[in-house]
Amino acid sequence: KNGKELTDDEQYMIAKVVPEVLWNYSWGNDVFQQKRYLDAIVYLENVYYELKERLLRLEMTEDEKWIFFQTCYLIGFSYMELNLPEKAYFYLDIIWPLEITTYNIEYINCLANNKDVRAINIIDDELERLEGLSEDEMPEDFELYRNFLNRRRAYVLIDMGLLDEAEEAFKNAKVSLVTLTNYEAVLDVALRTGYIEKEDIQTLNEWRKDPAHWDAGK
Repeated sequence: KNGKELTDDEQYMIAKVVPEVLWNYSWGNDVFQQKRYLDAIVYLENVYYELKERLLRLEMTEDEKWIFFQTCYLIGFSYMELNLPEKAYFYLDIIWPLEITTYNIEYINCLANNKDVRAINIIDDELERLEGLSEDEMPEDFELYRNFLNRRRAYVLIDMGLLDEAEEAFKNAKVSLVTLTNYEAVLDVALRTGYIEKEDIQTLNEWRKDPAHWDAGK
């Protein structure tokens, strides 16, 4: 969940943690809910650095681990909202191995928004992992997460120029692809405005057949 009021169990858990962590986490969570992301980062990074030291000294309890991982998520989410995916990545990468859907979604959004070259492989690996789950292993949000992965995969493929594969990914995500223009129209405008020359058209048509494997040197 993208930040929430603390439950009684969570408040009890936090009460067992060092007072400085309790104070900063409570305030950080509160201003996060108000979408004051810069303020949230100030409080939550204090939590991160305090608990990181306890983790390095092997002194962290299970309750503190929960707070540590949730803090990494909240900081990463906040940096994403501030359009700073490089900073978000540092924190979201810490929680990626936990295989928690909420954390995974934010991590993959971070990679995709940053046009990270690893995004497509990580998305494909996650789709393969989901397909390998037995019915008992499937989380409650299985269908929602799988559709998210296919949507994200489609947008990454568009960035890569693989429009046909992107359309197939949208179908898998049960989303219709509606384009505002098409290849021929873009080509015509580029030719008329002098952006390309007539002799470029054959090269572009060859590129369009297989953008991922096109060799510019041919």
